[in-house]
Amino acid sequence: MRSIWIVLLISLGLTSSTAASLGCSDCSVHGQAPVVYEGGTTNPSRTIYQSSAVEAPLLHFPQGRVYEFHHGLGAAPVTVDIFVSFCEQLGTCENSASKVAPDNVSLSAGNQSLIEAWDDEIILIRNDTCENNFYLRVVAIADPDEVEAAGGQGGSEAFGGDSAGLSPLQ
Repeated sequence: MRSIWIVLLISLGLTSSTAASLGCSDCSVHGQAPVVYEGGTTNPSRTIYQSSAVEAPLLHFPQGRVYEFHHGLGAAPVTVDIFVSFCEQLGTCENSASKVAPDNVSLSAGNQSLIEAWDDEIILIRNDTCENNFYLRVVAIADPDEVEAAGGQGGSEAFGGDSAGLSPLQ
């Protein structure tokens, strides 16, 4: 009986030290100054912003990185979609031959990218993980009526346009 208790205590000690070593790392995901990103494109009606085109390289998004995107929509987005990949460019990883239907990107989940703020000028996104090999693409959409009310082009016909008509932010 005594040997069972000794084995149990040793096992508990090994388990605790393993858990402690897994929980402690030098990963720091807080306190970094934002990287201001004024690139990207917005469509002529100022209703859709993309940090990069589908065929363009994505932004490197290491642990703790905070991006401050200046979207140029003129109104606060109604939605912000964040895509992450382990590849710098869509369609270039492994055996993917199509840049139109990339197989190496997904919508962000959990704390891969936290939206810390968004308004009519910026979107603030942070990588809240210890992963250093993420790449990022952001797409934001504003309500056409809100863009028009804010003095932009907007209007409900804005979604019917050609999304290929994107232009760099001014």
